[in-house]
Amino acid sequence: MQTKPLLVVLTGINGAGKDTLAPLVADWLDGQAGYPAEFIYAPKVTPASTAFRQAVLDGKPQSPLAETLGYFAQHAESDTHLASLRHTSPRHLVINRGPETTLVYNAIANRLEGEALALAYSAYEVIEQILDPTIVILLEIDLATSRARSAQQAETDHIQERDNAYYRRMIDAYAHLKSTRPNWVGVDAMVGVSGVFKQIKDRLRPFLS
Repeated sequence: MQTKPLLVVLTGINGAGKDTLAPLVADWLDGQAGYPAEFIYAPKVTPASTAFRQAVLDGKPQSPLAETLGYFAQHAESDTHLASLRHTSPRHLVINRGPETTLVYNAIANRLEGEALALAYSAYEVIEQILDPTIVILLEIDLATSRARSAQQAETDHIQERDNAYYRRMIDAYAHLKSTRPNWVGVDAMVGVSGVFKQIKDRLRPFLS
């Protein structure tokens, strides 16, 4: 039997279904292995994070590295809180993105290089150690599906305005992380919500028995 609660991260490119599926997974986990479960939107929304994101959306000048480190700072604050919550009030936690999103979206896909990219990887590793996820589930979709689903989203962001090459770099970066991280798994998110949900449950059941 699982001796400690799970921390599940759902991740993937725009339109993969992170925000839709994470609450469903939390509801299903509630009571499993004797623990309650909770979905937490990540990173935690604060006045500072809201202001920073709005500045990015407004196109206020800042370097790609500064933007990357700004998002990592938000994850560091949010994920430190999650790690504390996990130990002080044991429960399964499901989050809809982790620090890997900043590494992929803002660093790799934005073509940071050299020392800047190395710094981004270092920040990711530190925050990931703090978060210590049980499993990271990559919701895998192709470029065309991502584009189509993103176009239907009510809330827009600057990612939707990027070209296909940017999206391909995101897809490749996620695939590389999945192939090199022992706690990462992938599921086919091209199917409907119920089909993806079933795959996620199948991935989590071994941790609960």
